[in-house]
Amino acid sequence: MRPSTLTRSAIALASLALGSTVLAAAPATAATPSGITRDLVLTAANEMHQAYPPNSPGLKAIVAIFNRGCNVDFDNGEFVIPDSVQAIPMTAGSSADGLIAFATIYNAFESSARDCRVGVVAATSPDRNLSGTATLTVTINGVPSTTTTPLSGDVTATMPISAAPGNFSGLPAFSASGSAVKTTAVKTTTKVKDKKTKAEKKKAKKTYTQRLKAAKKSYQKALKKAGSSKSKKSAAKRTYSAKRSSAKTTYRYAIANYKIVTRTTQQTDSSPFAISLLLF
Repeated sequence: MRPSTLTRSAIALASLALGSTVLAAAPATAATPSGITRDLVLTAANEMHQAYPPNSPGLKAIVAIFNRGCNVDFDNGEFVIPDSVQAIPMTAGSSADGLIAFATIYNAFESSARDCRVGVVAATSPDRNLSGTATLTVTINGVPSTTTTPLSGDVTATMPISAAPGNFSGLPAFSASGSAVKTTAVKTTTKVKDKKTKAEKKKAKKTYTQRLKAAKKSYQKALKKAGSSKSKKSAAKRTYSAKRSSAKTTYRYAIANYKIVTRTTQQTDSSPFAISLLLF
């Protein structure tokens, strides 16, 4: 039987009693301002659609997502209370997936605490970028509080929402909709009229003659160097033939009354998605 969200959360709570090394701050990356990467989100989200194995990469990824998304300030005495870490997955889409992570952060220097919630959405394909919005809604002291974040890049984290412990009530709501977009550069070539002058054709002919002469001279040297070796003579002949062919092709293009123009256009493939928290 597929475990419910609450069952998965209970498993997560039991398994997330990890050592301090797991909860240590990881270096931020350029993937998002908070340093949350697409791989972190998908690792966590993929495992949340299954039963958690103890100390799994997905559980560690959730902790890393929370630490970075909620800006846990380890240098100034903050740390996450392990047993408070929870996460709820989103309905996995074909082009996007995500989750919401929440926990309690304690400040040892100030003897204070705060609860935090943060949502993350990632493109399921590495060659796509997100567009659209993600909306996170929580209830603080009976009043709904909402933050809407534009989606961009291959992963996006919402602005975190924090409150004093006990002030949040009920489950958060988190949804995202938009498209996962893949942009490909497509090159096309066309012939454009370009009538050559007599002077241009004469110059092209001279260049062609010089290239043939140089190729023949190089070939004769190669034959002399090859001596009685049939393989070296054969290789020299192939090189000579290739140079002659190249010179001829270049000459024909140089005197043709057209030119080839290459244009690059951007082709966009968009995969729409609409995902929300999996609450059953």
